[in-house]
Amino acid sequence: MAVIAAPANENEKKHAPKLIEKTIHATDRKVRVLVADSQYSSRKLRKHIYSHRMKPVIPYPSNQRPAEAEFLRVDKRFKAHGPERLKRLYRHKASAERTISRLKEHLSLENHKVKP
Repeated sequence: MAVIAAPANENEKKHAPKLIEKTIHATDRKVRVLVADSQYSSRKLRKHIYSHRMKPVIPYPSNQRPAEAEFLRVDKRFKAHGPERLKRLYRHKASAERTISRLKEHLSLENHKVKP
């Protein structure tokens, strides 16, 4: 839906708001749920997601206190805990990750080199 090219040493969360904006524009505001891993868990980003009338499905890490009554957590074995509805939505992330992995493999993007 949207892509941003950035240096590998930059935190991905830094680019999330712009990616959200690009996705909203590309889909004509049809996105209702944003699924991401706990790296993207922050009040600021959740507020940004809610401001676009989307529901964030982002697990809270153990060092963060959830603001929502119903929340999602993922344990050390990557097992999701929380309401069944949120766990079902979070499973879509794994499907997307597998697809991206296969694309990288088939397009030889795993071993790319850039020479100055």
